[in-house]
Amino acid sequence: MKNEINLNYLESLRVTTLEKINNTPYPKQKLSFLFIYFEQILKTNNNNIKEAFLSEFIETYVDLIGEFEIWGVDPNYSLQLIEQLKKISDLKFLTNYQLTLRNQLTRIEQQYESLIQILEGKESVGYIYTKANFPLVYKDSLTQIYGIIDSITIRISKATNRNKFILIPSEVEIEKTISEQINISWELAIKLLKKYVRKPYPFHEVIISFDKREGIYEGNSLGLALSLAMLEELLKFYNPTYQIIIANNTAFTGGIDIDGNVRNTGEEIIKKKIHTIFFSPVKNFVFQKHEESYAFFALTQLQKIYPNRKLKLIAVEDINDVLNRRDLLKIKKVNPVIRTRKYIQKNRVVILLLFVLSVVLYLTNWWDFDSNPQLLIYENNQIKVCNSNKTLLWSTKTVPIPDYFIDKNCLTNDISLLYDINDDGTNEVILTKLYLWNELKSENREGIICFDNKRQTIWQFRFDKQITATNLSGSTNYLMSFIGVHKEGDKKILYVIARNEYFPTAVFGLDLNTGKIVTDIFWHSGHLAGGILFQDVNKKQKIFLAGINNGYECVAVMSLDLDNLSGQAIAPENYVLKDIPPAKLDKYLLIPKTDYAEYNGLRYNFPLFYQIKYYSKDKLLTIKTCESEMVGDIAANIQYNFNLDLSLNSIETADYFQLERDKLVRGGKLSYPLTYTPEYFQMLKDSIKYWDGNKFISLKELKK
Repeated sequence: MKNEINLNYLESLRVTTLEKINNTPYPKQKLSFLFIYFEQILKTNNNNIKEAFLSEFIETYVDLIGEFEIWGVDPNYSLQLIEQLKKISDLKFLTNYQLTLRNQLTRIEQQYESLIQILEGKESVGYIYTKANFPLVYKDSLTQIYGIIDSITIRISKATNRNKFILIPSEVEIEKTISEQINISWELAIKLLKKYVRKPYPFHEVIISFDKREGIYEGNSLGLALSLAMLEELLKFYNPTYQIIIANNTAFTGGIDIDGNVRNTGEEIIKKKIHTIFFSPVKNFVFQKHEESYAFFALTQLQKIYPNRKLKLIAVEDINDVLNRRDLLKIKKVNPVIRTRKYIQKNRVVILLLFVLSVVLYLTNWWDFDSNPQLLIYENNQIKVCNSNKTLLWSTKTVPIPDYFIDKNCLTNDISLLYDINDDGTNEVILTKLYLWNELKSENREGIICFDNKRQTIWQFRFDKQITATNLSGSTNYLMSFIGVHKEGDKKILYVIARNEYFPTAVFGLDLNTGKIVTDIFWHSGHLAGGILFQDVNKKQKIFLAGINNGYECVAVMSLDLDNLSGQAIAPENYVLKDIPPAKLDKYLLIPKTDYAEYNGLRYNFPLFYQIKYYSKDKLLTIKTCESEMVGDIAANIQYNFNLDLSLNSIETADYFQLERDKLVRGGKLSYPLTYTPEYFQMLKDSIKYWDGNKFISLKELKK
């Protein structure tokens, strides 16, 4: 007999949760309260109850998830949050929020992977703190959430009759100790400035912006960070011969007095700050010398769990201890050209000088009139369309784009294309709509849009074929990615993958001039991760595809002749798509999940769609399969290298996969052989199944 759902308990929990989130100003604490509440609701099997008790909070939850960052939080909590987010993003009654939640899930998972790299003592690419950072510890800290890493942005201008300090955010009354610390830090910064600038202005307007904008900033422990940030910005404002640059990934704590002496924060607070700093990209943490024993004790306790985490604790007595250390603060002589430019910017003659300069550049043909798009750069939720000199032509807003679609700040060809579609010598810009919907003010997040070099729309395309199978009533929602362009006579055809929100995937070609489908459609029962256009050894044009076969619950790899792009791939009976004939497949292979994936309870392994590549020099087509829930280069990955006829060339196992599987083998949970051995590679080769036109067979049977 099933346990009855205690609605009174859920209602009481709802009221309590509402009170808690209304009584804290901190987003991470609000989210932690919602996390506990959502966990209880998700335990029920009744979707009506889930909808009733979650709907009230879902907008707040989505907003808080958008603000959430891994940094400063115990990774065990973050992992639980990721698992909850997966469950919530699959709830059908939250359709309007699913794409946003899944995008945020991808972002948080990427941050989580970076944090794990940091805790393992490895470099984390892409997360660098460049300012004077400080840990902000919450009042009434929760067990796994003590605070955040914040930083300060300072803006300085000349004032007429008094110093004026403006704080952002300013929603709450500034506590007296913060106001006093601001004045002390300013006087100290001005005193230090006079070593470089003889006569600074008597009065300034100073805008102090807390970058995280949590809303509650109490105490004086940001004094050291604030003084350094003020000095750094004062030197930029006055433009003397020397400037200071705070070392990347460095955080500071401790109040400060007018003589530069750093003050204590307290034993419990410094321990919580060490905890917060430990789970972040910070490499150097500077604090008051008398708290050295507390700090090292806290660090030692954490390093028992994560012994490879590299964090340098630096105890100081006064600000000079910081200024005299080149590993914390660089004193740099400013390039005279840069100083001159800054001087011009601060004086009224700048208009005349710029006018003269523009005339000279025009007459000497140095002015950049190139309007041909050559680069698509992604920065701060914007796609910037630039010419070959990186001069901005135009830009468009986006929602956050995952890191695997970005290579050295440029968009990859999976979701973007620069191509001269009409042979006029100027590239057009073709983008998927998935990350542009906010800018386009459209509910339609699926499809493709083509712009000219001036941002005028040439054509738009949306794929809305409705497909049915035994266990599926079709949807018309598809997410697009690109494979590549192939010329056929006068036509330039862009080959596209369209993934249905359920499991079918379509592959077809679009005429780049019109945005119309000009090929037949190939269907696959399972999401295809990506594809490559290539020529086989006989110079015949083919398409290589990799994805998941949902029916067989494993990775599928295939090739087709480009002129036979039609029909549907092999699938078990309940996954066969209705009214679509079988495709004329060139090759079709199944790569079953490994014993490691089976042990971890995965339904299927899957190919990493940003790791499907063609190496023309070696004539190899490669994919990486992921054998774990964690995605990325440090996860349990296996690389399969195929020749152009899709015969297997070689297999490589990732270090993480080898390490984790061998632990299970030696622990008796998986069978021998060990991973990086000829015997195991042979097992992987023998497990691959090949379609012979009637059934799947092994490699040995195929050779017969």
